[in-house]
Amino acid sequence: MSKIYNINNHLMKYNDSCINAKGVIPTITGVQIENYIWSTENLAFDDGGDGITIIDNVSANGINMGTQYYYTWEAAVRVANKINGWHLPTLTEIRDWWNYPDRSMRKNNPMKSTTGWTLYNGTNQSQFNAYPVGTWSPGTQLYEVGNRMWFWLNEIYNNEEPYSVSIDDYSISYGHYSWDTLSYGSRYSVRLVKD
Repeated sequence: MSKIYNINNHLMKYNDSCINAKGVIPTITGVQIENYIWSTENLAFDDGGDGITIIDNVSANGINMGTQYYYTWEAAVRVANKINGWHLPTLTEIRDWWNYPDRSMRKNNPMKSTTGWTLYNGTNQSQFNAYPVGTWSPGTQLYEVGNRMWFWLNEIYNNEEPYSVSIDDYSISYGHYSWDTLSYGSRYSVRLVKD
C-alpha cells in the first residue's frame, strides 16, 4: 500500500521505499578502502519511521556541514536494509578498514575531513571524509560537534550493546559501550559498505 508524506509543503507518494527530503533516493558514492567499498558521505535518508533526527546547518569551527541525519541503532538497521546494494558495516569490515595506513594519526588523519575539526583536521587521503558532526541524544541534543563523529555497525554485543565507531580529535576507536545500549536512544551517523 502506498504512503503519503507532506515534506516541505509538497505531498509525496511512494510504495514503502526510502525517500529523502527531496523525494528522491540520492546516488551513494563509494571509495575503496582496503578490501571494501565505503560510502563517502553520511547517510541522508528518512523512511518516515521512528528514531531519526534531522538537523539543518550543523556547523563547527566556521564550517557548515549541512543537513545531518542522526539514527538510533534500530533506525539505522531498518533504513540500511531498504537501500539496495549497500549495508551497515560489520565487525569484519571495520577491522579491515582499520588496516588503512596512518589511520591512527592525530594530525593529518587520512579518514578525517580537511576542515571542521577543533584541534586536528585530516588530509582525507582515504576519501572517507569524516566530518565532526557529533551525535544527538534526547538529553543533550547535539553533542561533541566539531570534536567527534560516530557511526553504527550492524552488530550487537550481549543482545543489548550495539557496536559503533568513534572518530575524534585524538583517535579512532570502535567497540560496544554500556552507555550506548539500545534503550539509551543515542543517535549517530550512518556509513554504508557496498554489498
